[in-house]
Amino acid sequence: MQVDFERFDPERFSFHDTPVLVIEKFLTDEERQHFQHAMHRAAWKSLREMRHLCETFPDCGNWLKADMAQAEARVFLDRLALLCIRRYVERNGPGNVNKPLSGESATVDGPTGR
Repeated sequence: MQVDFERFDPERFSFHDTPVLVIEKFLTDEERQHFQHAMHRAAWKSLREMRHLCETFPDCGNWLKADMAQAEARVFLDRLALLCIRRYVERNGPGNVNKPLSGESATVDGPTGR
């Protein structure tokens, strides 16, 4: 599924029905500008400056990394907190096979104990 963020309905979407989701226009112009300004303020390190990572991943180029400030992290994580993602993780996370979603009642398949 490919959809603009403003038209996306996370309550109706299911990764079980549609395993690929592409959300266009995920950030508004104002949000994008906010993050771009934050990126300019951040202290960036190259992979070569992080020796332990450079040695662990010798053939992965020389990308840059910066820590995200708390305010920006909160805005970004709030945007990522989509109901469909939470449902998928709850249902499919490690040790959670067939676990009921939040608010659902559990059903048990198997022997009845007779």
